[in-house]
Amino acid sequence: MFQPHPIEYVSLYMSMHRLAQRFGLPKEDAEDCAMEFILRSLKPSTAPAAEQSSLAASPALLRRCAINYLLNFRRARRRRQQRGQRGETAERSPFLSEESLTDAC
Repeated sequence: MFQPHPIEYVSLYMSMHRLAQRFGLPKEDAEDCAMEFILRSLKPSTAPAAEQSSLAASPALLRRCAINYLLNFRRARRRRQQRGQRGETAERSPFLSEESLTDAC
């Protein structure tokens, strides 16, 4: 299994953080989004080995996954804020589930 060097994760974190800020997330949310993306990318995948190696070998595919994750993160954040303004609870929402944020690729 491909295991990137820790410096590559720092570079990916910085890129994701800059991208999140360009997409309009506040600094704290950009940090959270970038860190969550890195942590999820470190988890063992259930994808076939060929798909894992193509993701690791393709910066363009990794960037696309990062953008999709960022869009999902921002959408979930916006929905949480809207529910908070209406006084609803977020417990029953399928949009805040773990699956909604991991379906980025």
